Amino acid sequence: MSEPGKRELTLPDGTKTDNYSVEYQRYCEALELSKKSLEYRRQWLLKLNSKKQENRVSKLQYWLRFMWDKKQVSK
Repeated sequence: MSEPGKRELTLPDGTKTDNYSVEYQRYCEALELSKKSLEYRRQWLLKLNSKKQENRVSKLQYWLRFMWDKKQVSK
């Protein structure tokens, strides 16, 4: 059974996924975090820094770096 509204998409780094995936969720979370101050982002990531959240933090850091690098290249 397919979820209603589910659609395939490609993330900015080329990852093929869908809008119900954990990958897309992490990308959206990082996109929202990227709009916050550096100090806010640091504090947020520190709050999540536990063994259970290790993969989540890693993915968020990946996307935040990706967004930063892409922004630096476009300047």
